Amino acid sequence: GPVNAGRRLLFVTYGAGHIALVLPVIREMQQRQPDWHIDLMALTTAAHEAKRQGFAALGYRDFAHWYEPQQLRDQAVPLLASTRHPLVDEEETIAYLGINLADLEHRLGREEAQARYARQGRWAFHPVGFMRRVLEQLRPEVVIATNSPRTEQAALEAASALGIPSVCMVDLFSPPGDPFLERTHHADALTTISDLGKANLVAGGVPADRIHVTGSPAFDSLFDPQHAQDAARDREAL
Repeated sequence: GPVNAGRRLLFVTYGAGHIALVLPVIREMQQRQPDWHIDLMALTTAAHEAKRQGFAALGYRDFAHWYEPQQLRDQAVPLLASTRHPLVDEEETIAYLGINLADLEHRLGREEAQARYARQGRWAFHPVGFMRRVLEQLRPEVVIATNSPRTEQAALEAASALGIPSVCMVDLFSPPGDPFLERTHHADALTTISDLGKANLVAGGVPADRIHVTGSPAFDSLFDPQHAQDAARDREAL
């Protein structure tokens, strides 16, 4: 109804199965609620996939103007050789590395930040300060992220700190030993693929009343009748 007019949502996701989980949900929302404003922050290879499917996407480079350009380059360029990816624009990689390192230094001090990056690489990144600033600029009413670490986890934590409701879309089954289960901060709502996914999340300490079994749109293509036809043809040929 009119009370929902102009809702603002922010989705944060990286590539592979995570962007595949998110894009069908955005497409469905755009059809159901054409007056809602949806921002998509698509990280690493997700940006390529979002654009391929006709979605506008934000990245780290869209916020690089908050930083001194030469400083970002000085920090990021020495690390490019080990982090390049053919589907990721180099300017985005520079912004991603530079901003995450700046956030790490702001939180830990320069020496400890460098030591931690040397030990952990990108696993050291946890840009809550940066994501808080992103949320303050974009002003979403709900933040939706996947269960990836780093930027997505930081987005959910920043949302909580700002009092913004949050949803975490969990991609698979969250088996024992999944690093996701070690988190102490949980989104206001979590979606999971099946009852097994829910049971694993509950066993891992996630409050049961926050978990919603929704299935995963990343696997919707499995229901395409074309698969059955292809399989029948292959069986015939064999």
